[in-house]
Amino acid sequence: MSFCIQNGESADQALHRLLNERTLRARKKLTEPLGDSAIHEVRRELKRVRAVLDLAQAHVRSKDHRRWQHRLHQCSLELAGARDARARVQSLSLISAVDRAGIANGFWKGLDRRLHKEASTLTRSLNRQHRPRRVRRWLKELAEEFQSRRWAVPGWQELGERIRQTYRRGRRCWRQVQARPSARNQHRWRRCTKKLTYQLALLQPKDSNSLAGWGLGLERLGDQLGEDHDLFLLRELVRSERWKRPFRTDRDKLLRVIKKRRRKISADALNLGKPLFALRSSQFRSAVLSQRCLDGLKSSDAARDLASDWSSDRSPQEVPVFEDRAGEAGNGVSPAPNRADKNRALPEERKTAVKRGSEGFSPQRKPTRIRVRCRQSRAARRRRQ
Repeated sequence: MSFCIQNGESADQALHRLLNERTLRARKKLTEPLGDSAIHEVRRELKRVRAVLDLAQAHVRSKDHRRWQHRLHQCSLELAGARDARARVQSLSLISAVDRAGIANGFWKGLDRRLHKEASTLTRSLNRQHRPRRVRRWLKELAEEFQSRRWAVPGWQELGERIRQTYRRGRRCWRQVQARPSARNQHRWRRCTKKLTYQLALLQPKDSNSLAGWGLGLERLGDQLGEDHDLFLLRELVRSERWKRPFRTDRDKLLRVIKKRRRKISADALNLGKPLFALRSSQFRSAVLSQRCLDGLKSSDAARDLASDWSSDRSPQEVPVFEDRAGEAGNGVSPAPNRADKNRALPEERKTAVKRGSEGFSPQRKPTRIRVRCRQSRAARRRRQ
């Protein structure tokens, strides 16, 4: 079934169904002979399960939530080595197709052969060490727990609040990347972006494209940040290896090419994320969750009530609108209002009070600095006199 909430389905029913379905689907993918595509599909399903589990965090015991998240993280780590090796191979092939920068062909062929051998070795060892069997056992236990546990999710408003918190964390990570575009900050931003993508896809109705623009923009942003992370993995491998003297110059050239490519990807990701994360969390809630998504869930009374409550927080003129365009996603978001716009929105009597500095609106005075001289300076002054 598709990854969305069905019409007429309550919040707790939807969360229980999606947790069971996605966990069993990831376990089913592990029964096949594990290849690169199967590993990618399993890890994507695990990310979806973790995104759905975060929506019910406020209504699950914190001990159970931490244990489930830790187990899902362990399942992902069991498959991470083979996935990272294949990602390094793809990054090297992409760089060689775009810019070789005068690097010798022998260096390219030797490094490519080495990365392919490492990827195939890790995939064979993954199957030989029975790691898929261990992950299947963990996923079976999680599916049984999800099936037996029952927690009360009051309604759609709590789910929308959790998505708003995810957006707020993504916006905070975006600001951190703007201040310091390190690999760690970009990886955190990528994780928040992926989680927000899955949670918005969860709320989109099956027969509607109300969030198609947001989904396309977030997917493109996640791909950009994922490519940057793969290049970072390739750079760390190239720097950690010992190279013979004839290939050290080629190694330095390759590192400069990777650095140049990562700078371009980082700039493109910031430009792509600016219209997506320019809204405040309250504006995101009013513009996206109430007007776009929850209006499509016509058969759910809670969804209609939530949409009316959230849309009443702001007037239609103050809510920024995100236009869903197939070619350019996120270009229709209007920027957040600045301080001048807030001042224009004040009532006339408050404007007058602020302008005149009347009681209650007068600006706070700066504290007066008092100079205190120590005893040594006083004694020295007496001696000078």
